Amino acid sequence: MSSVDDMLKWQTAITKDVFVKEETIDKAFTNYTLNNGDKINYGYGWSINEINAVSTIEHGGAIPGYLSMGVFVPSKNVYVILFSNCGCQSPTNTALEIAALAIDQPKINNENSVKLSKKQLSKWVGTYEFDNDVLRYITLKDNQLYSQREGSSQDPFKIHPSSPNSFSFEEGFISYDFSIKDGKKVTLFKNRINKRKGIFTDKKAPKEKGEFTVSVDVLKTYEGVFEIQPGFDLTISSKENQLFAQATGQQKIELFAESKTKFFLKVVKASVNFHKNDKGQVIALTLNQGGRAMKAKKK
Repeated sequence: MSSVDDMLKWQTAITKDVFVKEETIDKAFTNYTLNNGDKINYGYGWSINEINAVSTIEHGGAIPGYLSMGVFVPSKNVYVILFSNCGCQSPTNTALEIAALAIDQPKINNENSVKLSKKQLSKWVGTYEFDNDVLRYITLKDNQLYSQREGSSQDPFKIHPSSPNSFSFEEGFISYDFSIKDGKKVTLFKNRINKRKGIFTDKKAPKEKGEFTVSVDVLKTYEGVFEIQPGFDLTISSKENQLFAQATGQQKIELFAESKTKFFLKVVKASVNFHKNDKGQVIALTLNQGGRAMKAKKK
C-alpha cells in the first residue's frame, strides 16, 4: 500500500543508485539465459520486456483489493506507475498504453492503421505452423484480416496493418511480421518480448460451424433443470429465439443451434445434445466438454 508519488521516489532512488551500487542494479536489470539458450525474461526481481522493440523494466503488484503496475523505459527515462483500488480491474494494459504513448510507440488499432488493398491482404492468408507445434489461421473476410489459434474457443481476432507486411491485434501489443523466404511465406508472431517463427503450411483452417434455426416453440421444450451430479445442475432457459445454459454458480451462456437437438457454445469449446423419449419429451442432455461426455437427467 503506497502512493504513485512515493513509487516515483522509489524508482528515482533505484535509477540513481541511492540504495545499492550501479553494478548491482545492472545485474538486477539483466535478462538471464538458461542452459538451453532460452531467455527467462526476468532479472533480480524485475521483469524484462519491451514495447514495440523498445526495452522495458517492469513489475506488477497485488494484495487483496489493490493492484499495481510499473513500467520503466530506460532508454527514454520514462516511468509509468498505475494503481487500481479494486482487485477486479488490472492496470497492466493501461500502464503499457500510457508508456507506449509517452515514447511515441502507440499500439496499432483500426484508427491509426494503414489502408491496404484486398490483393495485399490476401497475400498473407493461410495456415502457419510454429516451432512450438501451434497452428495459427489467417483469414480474410470483408477486407479484414483475422487471426485464430488452433483449438481456441474464442472468435477470430481482427489484425490491423501498420505496413504491407506487419499487422497488430486490437488489444495489447501482439503482432505479426510477414515475409517470403525461399519462395515460402513465413511470419514472426510477437507477443512483446516473446517471439515465435511460423511457416506457411497446406493445413486448412476448420470451417466455422453453421448456425441452425430452431423455432421458439421447440426451444421452449428444452427448458428445465438437468442434474450433472449432486449439487451441480445445468439450467436451460429460452428467450424468444435464443437458448441459454447456466451451470450452478456460473453465469448464463448462450447456446447456438447446430441441429434441432445439438447446440454449441462460442465462449468455450463445448456442446450440448438433448435427448427425448418415445413421446418426444426432453428427458436428458449430454454436455460435451474437455473430452468428457457428461449426461444429465432432467429433474
